[in-house]
Amino acid sequence: MKNLDRSLLIIFALFLTGSGFFFHYTKVSAILLTRDDHANRIIIKVAPGEEFIYFYIHSIYGAPVQEEFRAGRDKIMLIGVQAAHAGVREYYGFEGSDDFNFVKREFKSPIAIKIGESESQGIIAGRRTVSFGEIGKPGDRILLSVKEYSLASYIVEITFFSRFFKFGI
Repeated sequence: MKNLDRSLLIIFALFLTGSGFFFHYTKVSAILLTRDDHANRIIIKVAPGEEFIYFYIHSIYGAPVQEEFRAGRDKIMLIGVQAAHAGVREYYGFEGSDDFNFVKREFKSPIAIKIGESESQGIIAGRRTVSFGEIGKPGDRILLSVKEYSLASYIVEITFFSRFFKFGI
């Protein structure tokens, strides 16, 4: 009986050790939308290298704009900007009549975005759409960033520290 108890204890200890390694070394990438005062935040799980779109209405021309980004390891890469309105393209310095213009710009720190008066402002990641109205009101600043978590810290973050959470399945 003592040998059986000892064997079960060893198996349980190995299981706990293996689980700890799994939760620590399994990585999860997520888009973080955090209100500037850190009162609200939305976490959207994404795959490394997954593309997502920041959409908004241009404040001067009143035309829709989509900025395409790629999630990296604790960084964001701007891939391109789509704008059908010629004035918007000129505003951003794009020449020609193509609606989509390729850009290559990397952001390692959060991107600060002010919530505009239009309700058409937010993020599309895969099949998920998040409106900035879910996290703040017009005039509030949103910090957009990508963060890589261990699975354990990701679970703790979404369970205890994120007021809003969008499941990224």
